[in-house]
Amino acid sequence: MGFKVMVREFKFAGKFEVINLRTGEKAVAEGVFTRNLPRILGALWRCLSDVVSGQEETVTVKDVDGNDVVIVVVGNKQASGSTTSYGALEAIMATTAITIVVGAYFKLGSGTTSPTPEDYNLETEEVSGIALANAVKEESSSTTIELTASLTSPKAFTCSEVGLFMRILKGGENSTETVDILIDRAVVSSVEFAENDPIAIRYALTFT
Repeated sequence: MGFKVMVREFKFAGKFEVINLRTGEKAVAEGVFTRNLPRILGALWRCLSDVVSGQEETVTVKDVDGNDVVIVVVGNKQASGSTTSYGALEAIMATTAITIVVGAYFKLGSGTTSPTPEDYNLETEEVSGIALANAVKEESSSTTIELTASLTSPKAFTCSEVGLFMRILKGGENSTETVDILIDRAVVSSVEFAENDPIAIRYALTFT
């Protein structure tokens, strides 16, 4: 996926790794971004054009149940006298500006259907809500955001798909309601896990 700003083109791609640390089995695959990602990025980009007046954008995303959900994207909160405005990447929450993304996590599954931009969840979920850590690596020609997670397998299962999910604010004044959405999904070569096996997951999002 990519987009152009002036005459420069920016590209980014996500890659998943799933590892059984006991057996050494590892699967690596590039994901397929869902429609949710460009829709949100488009709304955020439009907000950047008007950070002073607090431009507000609405965008429709698919939640993990496949339902269309309308979220509100607004700008950074900037106080000027009695006027309060908002800038990109943040949502209105009473009188406090809060980033639209309030959490992210992985899911592992056993589905084998190839991913498409129309996906909104895993095909067959096996392990959910896997908390992650993040780091940023900068090189001369690219920047990579790494998301990692480790856990103990709660059961025996075969992992053949993995997804990156985000929990975001629906937005709107005084709103605390959130919605979970799928951002990226990949089908990987099968990795077998027994109960209590140590699992490692890595996701690398590289911008060039």
